Amino acid sequence: METKTARMRDAVRTHGRRGAAFLAVGVGGAVVDLAMFNVLVYWGGHGAMFDQPVAAKVLATLLATVATYFGNAWLTYRDRPTKLTTGRMAVYLLINLAAIGLQAACLATSRYVFGLHGPAADNISGPLIGQVLATAFRYVAYPRLVFVSNVRN
Repeated sequence: METKTARMRDAVRTHGRRGAAFLAVGVGGAVVDLAMFNVLVYWGGHGAMFDQPVAAKVLATLLATVATYFGNAWLTYRDRPTKLTTGRMAVYLLINLAAIGLQAACLATSRYVFGLHGPAADNISGPLIGQVLATAFRYVAYPRLVFVSNVRN
């Protein structure tokens, strides 16, 4: 018979491993996001989307979202065999649209409410503060709504 302490230790170990994998995948996604945002907005001083930083943030985050889906499926939630369905992809997209909204709202608040402009302010508000909020939201939502095991033990 398994003790309560052993179950708790197993749960902590599982969440620790999963949390570390989720953060590693997230860091990779954040690098993609940050690099793409800065290329679009600041490449050569004034990038192609210099006057549209919020739209650039949305595009950069969409690209990072594709990368992190595969990272999470292959690394973070590999122990949950999940059949990829149209419905699951729709839920994944909705979760990420909400997360993109959190990041864009942080950037828009910095720019248009507080009047902070420039690379430092943009990179702190969108990719840093927005990313922290979006990551916490995704960590809670993914295992409940997207990476749900189809296999029963």
